[in-house]
Amino acid sequence: MIRLKCMTARVLEGTWEEIERRAKSLAGRKLRVYVYDEAEPSRPNQAALEVLRKVRDRQKDQKPTNGETSVDIIRRARCGNRHCHVFPDGPPPAATA
Repeated sequence: MIRLKCMTARVLEGTWEEIERRAKSLAGRKLRVYVYDEAEPSRPNQAALEVLRKVRDRQKDQKPTNGETSVDIIRRARCGNRHCHVFPDGPPPAATA
């Protein structure tokens, strides 16, 4: 018979000095310590911001859409826009004779 011992874990975060203050309560326990380098302050992604600015500028004078979704437009294009009905809430119920 194999007996498994389940360990519960607590996560303590802070500086070494903050963790050290809890040394007495941690004495004799198994620990795993991760040391993280100081994170650099994040900088904006200039390339992505430039792309978003270009999109904004291109769309500046465009008229808003009529609410039609991209899927609706693709469906109309596939059927050549002839006898193609797009129903936003799905097709209507079939007529009964």
